[in-house]
Amino acid sequence: MTAGIGAAIGVSIAMWLTQRRNKALAPSIEAKLREGGALTLPQLQEALQMNGFMNRGRVVNALGPMVMAGQVEEIPAPEGTALLDRVNHIRYRLKG
Repeated sequence: MTAGIGAAIGVSIAMWLTQRRNKALAPSIEAKLREGGALTLPQLQEALQMNGFMNRGRVVNALGPMVMAGQVEEIPAPEGTALLDRVNHIRYRLKG
């Protein structure tokens, strides 16, 4: 039982830290999308100078709430794009 409580606290802290990092990254993403128009995830990573697999996850985690809130529009990959390659062709742009 004590291990379960400790695990729940650990997960809560991890989620809180992730949300805090996402909020810190959101203004940078917004600025780069304002400068560059519609960008793919690799282009956005390069613009933010956040290369690598772990940083890709951070950018995606920050983009998710922005898309859900309606700040950013997700433009789907073109028809016929291979399933595993779609993530590299989805574009993001600011709404409005």
